[in-house]
Amino acid sequence: MRNLGLALLLAACPLSTGRGDEKNSAADNETGLVKVELKGKLVRQDGRYCVQANNPVSKDAFMVELVRTEDKNQDLHQHIQSLEGQVVIVRGVLRFRPRRIDGPELGIPIKSETQVEKAK
Repeated sequence: MRNLGLALLLAACPLSTGRGDEKNSAADNETGLVKVELKGKLVRQDGRYCVQANNPVSKDAFMVELVRTEDKNQDLHQHIQSLEGQVVIVRGVLRFRPRRIDGPELGIPIKSETQVEKAK
């Protein structure tokens, strides 16, 4: 339930990336779509890359998995691996998978290196 409240909080924060060169995906046409810009520490949890962030209201920590859409994209894998342990900014579409027991309920599909950047 806490993650659902967090997802609703994140829905109130609009995403403005200023990237006009990115193609519109099929996800852009979904009803209830939540685009986010997430800042937190990139960590590995059970073999998955996740961003550990804090809820700005309650200060509770939560995890958001970086869901790789292509396993064969070695450039993307190396880019994410090089940022492990650092504070990053991740941009994308937030996915909520309720009752998931094998990883975080929240995830952001990652297709491009430009979605994951080192925070300045």
